[in-house]
Amino acid sequence: MRARRQRDGRRLSRPTPREELGNIDGATLNSSDRQEIVAALKRSQTYRDSFVEGQIKTAFSFQLRALRRARGWTQSRLGELAGIAQEVVSRHENAGYTGLTLKSALKLASALRVGLVMHFVPYSDVVDRALNLTPQDMLVPPIEKDTRLDEPFPGLALVLPPAARQPSETHAGVDRYLADPQQQPREEGNQQRDPSLRTLHSLVEAPA
Repeated sequence: MRARRQRDGRRLSRPTPREELGNIDGATLNSSDRQEIVAALKRSQTYRDSFVEGQIKTAFSFQLRALRRARGWTQSRLGELAGIAQEVVSRHENAGYTGLTLKSALKLASALRVGLVMHFVPYSDVVDRALNLTPQDMLVPPIEKDTRLDEPFPGLALVLPPAARQPSETHAGVDRYLADPQQQPREEGNQQRDPSLRTLHSLVEAPA
């Protein structure tokens, strides 16, 4: 990266990873834009596609560059660890690059020793993440420094349904369903014993 210069010609130091990520902290969106964005999302499929793609590419490229630099690595070093060419790493650090693949993303995540999450979400989640994204969200630690892995999670029982709080019974029920999709969830009286099966059944049997 070329050194930045002020108007008087003095050289400035390269931005730190946190400073780089600060460029996206409220820079792409702010709360006053939300109504306009939501209206455009509802009005145009083309805008929806462009908005989602833009958020993915911008967040991925900024985060990749910041995580690499936070580790003190060159693009060549990250490419070596990920098993891809330096030129490919460079392209992925460009928000305008359109050739991002899941295979490359997984290789980069593995080299950085972090996880990668990809799932479908409502558009409201995409907008809210764009509005609320902070540098702290982007500079994630590698697994050896991920202290949250060792923390208890007492709120789990409040989130999961009763059947899911008994892993052995729930997993056995799902295994039974996958082996015989025609079976119905077991019931005792008027109370369903394994609600996870009912949900799974409805999803699997729903028309395409």
